[in-house]
Amino acid sequence: MVQDEQILCIRIGGLGDLLAALPSLRLIRLARPGARLVLLGRRDYGGLLLRAKVVDEVADAGGAEFAGLLAGSGRGVVSRGSLLDRFSLVVGWMNSQERGREIEAALKAAGKECAIIGLSAAGGQAISRFFFARTAAALAPSPVLSTVDGAGTFEDCARLWVPAAGPESRERFVIIHPGSGAAEKCWPLDRFLELARRLGGRGFAGGIVLGEAEGRLAGELGLRGLPPDWRGVDRPPLSVLSYLLGRTCLYIGNDSGVTHLAAACGAPVLALFLEKNLPAWAPFGRSRTIAAPEMAAIGVLRVWEEAATILGLGGP
Repeated sequence: MVQDEQILCIRIGGLGDLLAALPSLRLIRLARPGARLVLLGRRDYGGLLLRAKVVDEVADAGGAEFAGLLAGSGRGVVSRGSLLDRFSLVVGWMNSQERGREIEAALKAAGKECAIIGLSAAGGQAISRFFFARTAAALAPSPVLSTVDGAGTFEDCARLWVPAAGPESRERFVIIHPGSGAAEKCWPLDRFLELARRLGGRGFAGGIVLGEAEGRLAGELGLRGLPPDWRGVDRPPLSVLSYLLGRTCLYIGNDSGVTHLAAACGAPVLALFLEKNLPAWAPFGRSRTIAAPEMAAIGVLRVWEEAATILGLGGP
């Protein structure tokens, strides 16, 4: 095994997109333990994987260095003698087969060994599992995958290990994230607040986390107020948020990048989804989902009963 090889791993998109490739990235780490993994993606999100030692470096997908590669297909998009020469292998995960073929063609024209996985119909499985199975097939010759007992499985790789920096658990602390990148994927805010009130009545403290896409909810949340021992948390750094998510007793949220982060950090997750987005974008880990054709069709009682089951609470 070459100890100084470098592998470029391409995953472009938002936080949820990146985390769908997390199990595949960790599989590469297992299969090529001596390699230096460089993630080509968004620096702000890639920093999470850098801190967790999933990758060794993050290259900005918006920078000029790899612009030719990401521009599209066609001869001369990637030239020999470019920055790509430092990599012995390029692996990528694209949200469409067409995009995957474009980048693969550009890499092969430059003589690069590559495994570019373009998303096709996932066959009734989560995108994260689709990517993982295709990545495992591409790495099949690796002796690591066949000799390490218990390693190399999806469940083993589907975890973002966040360094501990304080108490290992908050047994009665709940995190709720009421936002998402698309308004149609959001459960009504007043129903999240009703859950917070019910949890507060059972002695649970918590935080209502707002992210970049939830600015419209900040004022509304302030006007409605929160129960005692609950507070709003506006755009916390991902390092802080991931630490908290790894130590909460329950996370409740919509189909969003933060929900995928909670699952990756090992939190018990209760996710609220549009039926059309399942199973493709189902979070992994300790996750349960409730889905409906429209978010407003999901009732508070249904979510509360599921949350109470996860927390081991009895009664209404």
